[in-house]
Amino acid sequence: MPRNPIGESTKARLKEFSPWTVKTENQAFLACHMELRAFPKIDFYNPSEIEACINEYLKVIHKYSLGPAVESLAVAMHTTSSMIWAIRVGNAYRNKETMAMLEQFRQLCESWLREGMLNAKNPAGFIFALKAKHGWVETNRIQIEAKDSSVGDDETSVKALEQKYLESIVVDTQEGQKELVKPNIPDEIESIAEVVE
Repeated sequence: MPRNPIGESTKARLKEFSPWTVKTENQAFLACHMELRAFPKIDFYNPSEIEACINEYLKVIHKYSLGPAVESLAVAMHTTSSMIWAIRVGNAYRNKETMAMLEQFRQLCESWLREGMLNAKNPAGFIFALKAKHGWVETNRIQIEAKDSSVGDDETSVKALEQKYLESIVVDTQEGQKELVKPNIPDEIESIAEVVE
């Protein structure tokens, strides 16, 4: 990819924020983004320019020890993250090669976040990003099985099951009357019931 010459003022700013003088993560982030902004504009109809831009982008973020993100790639490409996703799914600049490259980049971002989730001391930010940007969800599954295997699907078995349930929640009081009591429900099911209510 042909590179436009960087102006002297930009070179001076880049030198000021070079990786050797960076003292904080925020400075590294800003220095990286200044370098990404200096990338030349690309032709989105030219897959080789997009590939070259992604490769240069990966070298720059590696130099500053930052992770890949669509938002920072958008800075390097002089566009928005929404436009990158529109290109990836074929809603803009329909080119299968470009779409495949951007899908690979999306997978790289997701993989990097997944590794951070598994290996970071505090994975909360990685988990949030996976949920917000990559559609990850938390699921809890509860499997309820009958302890009595004699209960089948026929109508008499259903009635027998209903009778057993009623017997478990109705007790005789001292006055000879019947009274409903709270059934013995496992704690996991009770907590779900509270959330649903």
